[in-house]
Amino acid sequence: FRGGKGVATGFGVFLVAAPTAALAAIDAALDSRPSAIQLTTGRLGDGGHAVGVGGTVDGVQAIEIVVVWRVDNLIDSLVAEGRLGGLQLGQLLPLAATQTADEAGG
Repeated sequence: FRGGKGVATGFGVFLVAAPTAALAAIDAALDSRPSAIQLTTGRLGDGGHAVGVGGTVDGVQAIEIVVVWRVDNLIDSLVAEGRLGGLQLGQLLPLAATQTADEAGG
């Protein structure tokens, strides 16, 4: 996110030995971030979680949305940053659902 323009995104997939415990630890860490707001992912993979964290960049109100979810023994993450009121979780969930379907073989 530079100068209040555009959207920056990042995407990651991690193979873990204890995915349920790993996702719970990630959820707790995200929730503990200062000013983190829990967001509802609905049914996403084998468990999903999202938070939004607001801030200001060059005088422009911005938000970072972090979505994490599990598909079998994989932990997926998607991070996006954009203008507050412009970027919304609903824009990210279709990307997450597509990734989930690809991983689940569907």
